[in-house]
Amino acid sequence: MKNRIVAGLLAIFGGAFGAHKFYLRKPGTGIFYFFMFMVFLNAKFPIMFLLGLFEGLGMLMMSDQNFNRKYNGGMEQQQQPSNGRGFPWQKQQQYPNQQQRPQSNGMPWKNVQVPDASSFRRNIYKESGLRKYKEFDLDGAIEDFQKSLQMEPRDIATHFNIACAYSLTEQGEKAYQHLVKAIEFGFNDFEKINTHDDLAYVRIQSQWDAFKASGYRTFSPFEKAPFVQEKPEPQNDLLLDQLNKLNELKQKGLISDAEYVVEKNRLND
Repeated sequence: MKNRIVAGLLAIFGGAFGAHKFYLRKPGTGIFYFFMFMVFLNAKFPIMFLLGLFEGLGMLMMSDQNFNRKYNGGMEQQQQPSNGRGFPWQKQQQYPNQQQRPQSNGMPWKNVQVPDASSFRRNIYKESGLRKYKEFDLDGAIEDFQKSLQMEPRDIATHFNIACAYSLTEQGEKAYQHLVKAIEFGFNDFEKINTHDDLAYVRIQSQWDAFKASGYRTFSPFEKAPFVQEKPEPQNDLLLDQLNKLNELKQKGLISDAEYVVEKNRLND
């Protein structure tokens, strides 16, 4: 930063040989002034002295703003206060709300909520569940989606995806439960529920119309399928079939009459 007063005085007392030009970081012009000073050194009329005088008076009469704009690149001369260690003070931040000012004891701001560290954890189960879902490993996808929901119980996408997986494995009630959760937490793409291919099993259930009418929020419980006991094959029919096969073997001559009698008696017993 060049000083206007210093530059003006140098121009008055040394401007004839370009002293002020060297001070103002214009060495080319300073050399030219010095050369002209040598040329007119023996002249009766002190041209270079008058030129330096006029320039010096002009600088002294010039405002600091104009001088800085012309010779200091527009920079203002400011003296920043020191903090006692040789460093300028940092610009103090303004806090319109006094509660927003940071505490002096190093504690965090009162109005800043520090996010829980768990929110930065990568949900690897969600990613692996999606990968297994695309590979049609539905049981593995469901298992990973369940673990993902333990980490992010309100994740809309995971609730929708596990509902699709349950639908593909024909577990209708669980599919409905997770669709309700997805709607509850903000899922609003109802057209996707109505058209998604993987939810076809859900839409053919008897609960579908009422579920849709409720805004996809409630559904009637699924009835448990009754346990059907397999009827044993009647004993008489089984015995008759074995006797017919034994008689057929006898007619083909594959067994003797004695063997036929022994086997028949064993079956009857």
